[in-house]
Amino acid sequence: SRPLPETKVLFVQPATGKRGQARVIDWSPLGKLDVAVLKIEEPDASELGAVNLHDVPLPLNTTVRALGFPAGYDSGLWAYGTIAGKLPGGLLQLQTSKVLPGFSGAPVQDLALGRIVGIMAMSDPDHEAAFVIPCAALQSLSNAIVVVRSIGLFAPLTEGLANLPSDPLTGVEY
Repeated sequence: SRPLPETKVLFVQPATGKRGQARVIDWSPLGKLDVAVLKIEEPDASELGAVNLHDVPLPLNTTVRALGFPAGYDSGLWAYGTIAGKLPGGLLQLQTSKVLPGFSGAPVQDLALGRIVGIMAMSDPDHEAAFVIPCAALQSLSNAIVVVRSIGLFAPLTEGLANLPSDPLTGVEY
């Protein structure tokens, strides 16, 4: 069911141990994105720092990472994976066996550019798969989310080539 507008969330910033409070401002139900958008109320959001969210092309085999907090890892655990493709519903599929329960909602970082490109949605370690909600999909959920749109330097020349089963830029066939 939809959270009430006055729903408050308490959180602890892992790096500092600083405690805070946030309020649910937007929400997407299960079966859609299953995401709650929070507005930080305490401490002042500027004290926590911010990162930009990016909508960038992610070719197959792009390496990404996320920091999650599965059971037994109170200080966090890094998981790495590679982009396996984009699914019809818009999620990105990663090839990884390292994403466990406790990673949901974790920011996903493209290692080549250092940009946040989505958030972790779910995983299936038995099939070495995890699923990411891209930042563009997050922006469609709430006007409070601002996403930086980026295109690669050669995007006009290579548009549409990134998800082919071979790499036409290097001639390597998979």
